Amino acid sequence: MSLSLPETVHDFMDWPWERIAPYYDELAQRPLTPDTVDQWLKDWTQLTKLIFERSSRLSVAKTLNTADETAEAAFNAFLENIFPPSQAAEQRLRLRLLESGLEPDGMAVPLTKIRADVEMFREENLPLLAAERKLGSEYDKLVGAQTVEWAGQER
Repeated sequence: MSLSLPETVHDFMDWPWERIAPYYDELAQRPLTPDTVDQWLKDWTQLTKLIFERSSRLSVAKTLNTADETAEAAFNAFLENIFPPSQAAEQRLRLRLLESGLEPDGMAVPLTKIRADVEMFREENLPLLAAERKLGSEYDKLVGAQTVEWAGQER
């Protein structure tokens, strides 16, 4: 990859979409041949891993303390500003790989999943998926605030 991704998610946590998008663009434009496909897949995997780890860390942070408004705001900002465009960009890369006709060794099963993902993907669902995750966050806040009386004590 001509652009250098951070080694760990810690350096990636605050990146806005405008800083992430060039990495997807570079993968979308890079030549995809039998000689380059393995490195292309490694670079795509690294980028995807950073996106999903960031999402997971933000989700865990807001779940650990459902009253933490800063964690909730960071999670919601990710859902609004990073999640939709990253998923649309992921779809473009899945299509690019499938349209290349390349099938690297050991990729038969992953390509089956990629084909299914391509078939199911609808860009108009991205705001709905983000809204669903936000509702899940609201549910977590409600459940996290519940208490019960047990052995004469509120817990």
